[in-house]
Amino acid sequence: MRLASYLAIVFVLVQIVLGGAVRLTGSGLSCPDWPLCHGFWLPTVQALETVPDLAYEHWQVWLEWIHRVNAAVFVAPLVLLVLLTAQTPKHRLLGGAAVVLVVTEAFLGAFTVFDRNSPWSVTVHLVIALILLVALVGSSTGPRRARVHSRILPPDCKQLAWLGTAVAIATAGAGAFLAKSGAAHACPDWLLCGSPWNQAHYANPDVLLHIVHRLLALATVIPALVLLARLPRRQAPVAFSWAAATPVVFVLQALLGLVTAMSEPELWIALSHQLVGALLVVSYAMVGWYVFRER
Repeated sequence: MRLASYLAIVFVLVQIVLGGAVRLTGSGLSCPDWPLCHGFWLPTVQALETVPDLAYEHWQVWLEWIHRVNAAVFVAPLVLLVLLTAQTPKHRLLGGAAVVLVVTEAFLGAFTVFDRNSPWSVTVHLVIALILLVALVGSSTGPRRARVHSRILPPDCKQLAWLGTAVAIATAGAGAFLAKSGAAHACPDWLLCGSPWNQAHYANPDVLLHIVHRLLALATVIPALVLLARLPRRQAPVAFSWAAATPVVFVLQALLGLVTAMSEPELWIALSHQLVGALLVVSYAMVGWYVFRER
């Protein structure tokens, strides 16, 4: 069961990166129908040559198609396997929640196509994927270890970990929304986003999006720092290690965000920014599940 959970986590991360690549390359509508792609299950070169007035390159169509195939062929079966191999009530509940989230993601994927990839639909699509990650992380943690940790850890550690998880998800969602809104470079400076005394500057909605995203990003690291002060390192080495990893991931994410905001970055840098944001959610979720109090 844990192996299935680990594999599902990996393929969900791959799915998030593929989704980012689709968005960043403007390929989101290269397959305008769903679940088919231009009426084909397999959009080969020969098939695409029959499409009149194709406005996209072939590689853009294939990128969107691979994004869909990864979800259907790898993510969905692995999540179902997580549910079928669950051994405790908690893991069965998490497996069932993961299956529901995968089905929801499939419908949201279709909706984003029919909604012409609006910022709201793309953002919700990413947020649900991150919540799916949280459920799969819970499925990967052993219940016995979680019970041991819950007896020796301060009770507020659970709230801190889940607060950090929620803020990390909100930050990623805000980032997806501003990027899809065309506001990725509205604030090319860092950290203040222009003159803090120029009120007219903040009347720009694109600038406000950046400010919200950056404030959320700064808030992301606070629960991790408090957790490091609260967690007993010797008695809870696993939870402490994940809490210690979180600020490191945050620093890397902040640097990637700086490069992304101040210039037109290479595709791999922008994709790394999205991947590391997802890893930040994973690190917080690991702490949260390891201090979860089983009832």
